[in-house]
Amino acid sequence: MSGECGVSSHLNAGNSLDTVLNNWTAAGDKEFPWQCYLGDNERRLSCGCTIISQKLVMTTAQCIYEKNIAEIFVTVGTNQQISGPNPNRIPVVALNIHPSNSQGQSGDFDIAIVELSSYLTFDDAITP
Repeated sequence: MSGECGVSSHLNAGNSLDTVLNNWTAAGDKEFPWQCYLGDNERRLSCGCTIISQKLVMTTAQCIYEKNIAEIFVTVGTNQQISGPNPNRIPVVALNIHPSNSQGQSGDFDIAIVELSSYLTFDDAITP
């Protein structure tokens, strides 16, 4: 782990943000360990999320508004949307949309906190 929350391994290698952005390549596994994927088994839901603690991730309110909690999972530790069994696929137990966004609309207050069914173990591929 880089030890620095929210800092890519490319930046830790001494590259400036301008260098990273101008010489863009596809992100590799472990490059952005705070990123996660929010999805469902039917592939109707496909959203990005961010790890904020061992039990919570953050996403947009519009992503989870009126979704069936029993069908939603979070994938961590990879930048691939893997189908089928995956040990990094974690069910969710709570969906919390910002109270000022009761309709799940984009714009102001388009934020939601998702609680995972189990705690994450932080390592080089999974960290806030």
